[in-house]
Amino acid sequence: MKKDTIALYSMTDFLIQKLKWTAIVASLSLLPFPVIANTVNIQRYSTEGDEVNLRVSVRNNDGLPIEGLKQNQFQIETEGEIIQPNFPQELTQDKAYVVILLDMSGSMKNSDSGRRTQSKLSGAIDAIQKFINNASEEEDIDIKISLVPFGYEGGATCNHLYPVNKDSIGDNPFLDASSSQLSSKLRSLKQVPVCARTDLYTPLVAAKDYLQKQLGNTPSNQIKPKLVTILLSDGYDNSDKPKVRELVNELKSGNIPVQINTLGYGESLRKLRNRAQCNPPVLNSELTVQNVSESCFLNKPGDIDQFIIDEYQLEKIANSTGGIYKLSANSTEVAKSLTEFLKNLREYKLVYKQPGAEPGSQHKISVRVTNPSIKSKTTKIEFPVFQKLSLPERLGILAATSIVGFMGINSFTNWSRQLKQQADSNLDG
Repeated sequence: MKKDTIALYSMTDFLIQKLKWTAIVASLSLLPFPVIANTVNIQRYSTEGDEVNLRVSVRNNDGLPIEGLKQNQFQIETEGEIIQPNFPQELTQDKAYVVILLDMSGSMKNSDSGRRTQSKLSGAIDAIQKFINNASEEEDIDIKISLVPFGYEGGATCNHLYPVNKDSIGDNPFLDASSSQLSSKLRSLKQVPVCARTDLYTPLVAAKDYLQKQLGNTPSNQIKPKLVTILLSDGYDNSDKPKVRELVNELKSGNIPVQINTLGYGESLRKLRNRAQCNPPVLNSELTVQNVSESCFLNKPGDIDQFIIDEYQLEKIANSTGGIYKLSANSTEVAKSLTEFLKNLREYKLVYKQPGAEPGSQHKISVRVTNPSIKSKTTKIEFPVFQKLSLPERLGILAATSIVGFMGINSFTNWSRQLKQQADSNLDG
């Protein structure tokens, strides 16, 4: 009996402790955990009077955008003051121009690792179609898309080439995300028996210039459009090696930044090395595109080149331009990566009054996210001396000035004539 009582007490104590921990865990699940953020950046701004309109991105440690932050989690630091910004009351649509570079090299005919009956090209096109569908439903961003297939001629003869340069890229116009022309173009590309080779340098540089030309003369009181390139490729640049090394510097040139998101479609270099035969062996410390290409083979020498992705180069391109790099093994992962790229277009809109703002003045500001406390780099805000006018406004002012000038000259002429007539009359008298 005594043993049974002790056992009962022990069981009761165990259950009470268990219930306590269950209650604690349940309570903690209801508490708002702090957002883990890594960076906050001021992307673009506009001014009107003393009002400053900011576009700010906040990312976590993986470089992915953080959504759901509240207005009271932001602070503006400027002129020794801390200002609480506002979210705009009116729903304004920012504009974004997106160039999608689609690799049309021969390796894209290989099977998708998730569905052996589906080619990589087919999987990539299905994923891009989902991206376009989602982009057309964005409420805060008016997204214009240019779909640019690329691939140049290599050693073998290929009847389906897609050379891209600064002149030819204009043949791929920017269209609304809802445009049926984009879907039609994707369907036609899906039927192509791909055979070209990969050239990353020329299409990326051409896309950067093409995007920068879309800005035109944006007035200072309007937010400049966001410029983005999405590169989807399953290979590496096997054209001009010196050019590839210069690529990152070229992409970062210019006063208007272009964000580049890169997506490698296939397996990692390490996985590829592990399933290949390498002679001599390629150690982890020696794992490079060149070493795997020269030392490893699958069925015969050279065939491994169809599966190599230059992860280092793609990641370097993305990181240096503020973009995201993803390696996706199959079409399902490709679609998820493109969804993250779409989310990366979204930014926080902050509005505040700049202390001491005057025409021609400059002010240094930074943005802080208070939970956790992360501060952006300092940005210099410049207030224009005069408000830039659109072309119709300038033409209207010119026309009005011309009319007033003509009326003034005409009045002066008549007045001069009257004086002369009066003088002549006085002389005759």
